[in-house]
Amino acid sequence: MEAAVPGLEVVATGSQYQRQSLRTVEPRHSWTASSGAVRYSFDVAKGPGAGATDHFIYLWLIGTESGDPGGSPDWNEPNAVFLELRQAANGSYSALLSHKTDAPNAHGTRFDPAGVLARLQDIPSVLGRWTVVMKGTTATLVAPDGTEASGELPADSLGGFANVFPHLGAQMDNTVAKNRSVTFGRFRIQGDAADFQGNLDVNFAGLASIDAATWKNVAQDTSGIQLVPGGTVYKFSWDAPATGYSLRSKASLGGAWTDPGLPVVGVGGRKATYLPASQLPSADAGFFAVKK
Repeated sequence: MEAAVPGLEVVATGSQYQRQSLRTVEPRHSWTASSGAVRYSFDVAKGPGAGATDHFIYLWLIGTESGDPGGSPDWNEPNAVFLELRQAANGSYSALLSHKTDAPNAHGTRFDPAGVLARLQDIPSVLGRWTVVMKGTTATLVAPDGTEASGELPADSLGGFANVFPHLGAQMDNTVAKNRSVTFGRFRIQGDAADFQGNLDVNFAGLASIDAATWKNVAQDTSGIQLVPGGTVYKFSWDAPATGYSLRSKASLGGAWTDPGLPVVGVGGRKATYLPASQLPSADAGFFAVKK
């Protein structure tokens, strides 16, 4: 049992370096042809919790001529701007904005000093809105508290970003981070100029389903991408297969178990269900069990 909030939940379910991403279906979100700045932003509604130093949250702007980049675009595709949020041992966060160009099936400059565009450190919380602002070769990173830093892409690199697929997700560096999750609230792409045709505004916390015309689940385990329903306050999960089991609740120890009738979903090697506030057994207390 853990606290939960509505939105897009991304769960690390598998092996080391597992990429868990949702990406846009269309590559029409490039800033390069616009006369103004373009802002790519996402809200972190719930972080992975304390001790998640082997887990990171990302927004990748993948530049490619491919019409269907897969689950490892950071390696396979030639061009990318990477925003990655990592937790430090003291619980604060660092944010690194980096890039690679003309480096298919390679890291390129991603992990080199030459690839760094901007870096922020000692951000007290990962919660809130993170933004990448792109205008020409200038890239600016803005943290939820308004702290920002900027850098420059190589002058000859913009041709590689004519088509851009934003990827939103999380990755674990080590399997000690298995079952860590992050929940995203709102995602926006907003151009300052009228000539930008790739605007997008999605409030995941208010969706009943993921629009397949807008988004493609390219997670290496697609079950790790879940929509947490509106009104949710708790998540319950247990080991699979546990076929036929579901949540039961009661308001007191002496009361009878009731079945709130909540759907059960498979998430990696576990089962999960999401409890809305409207289904709490009482305002003051609750007891829960998973029963068949």
